[in-house]
Amino acid sequence: MSFAKSLRVIGQSLEIAKVTVFQLESDGRNHVVQSDSMSRTAEWILRYAVREGDSSTLARQQSTTKTSVELKPVEFSNADIARLDAREAKRRREISASQTEPSMKLSHLLRILARLRGFGGREMTK
Repeated sequence: MSFAKSLRVIGQSLEIAKVTVFQLESDGRNHVVQSDSMSRTAEWILRYAVREGDSSTLARQQSTTKTSVELKPVEFSNADIARLDAREAKRRREISASQTEPSMKLSHLLRILARLRGFGGREMTK
């Protein structure tokens, strides 16, 4: 997976956890995210997303988190990133398949109106 795609997937996870200030280190195979401003909840969200399928790791991390005062860095392996990317792609497909109509943003509605009314480049009047 490309470095840019890895960063996109990590960024999506950080957005979900509402982490805006962080430090990212990478050795090419693993990416480590650390933040002094990350809440315990945000750390848990990230760890859950990364280790979703590994309940033994989650149980061990939850017991560590309860006794630990210092938040630990969160590590994303290439396998974690690929799994998160696949899950997000599946979610996007499900959303687009379930929508019977395209999203109705103002720009989209105005474009439809222009086509229906034949405005082309002319000025609109009442």
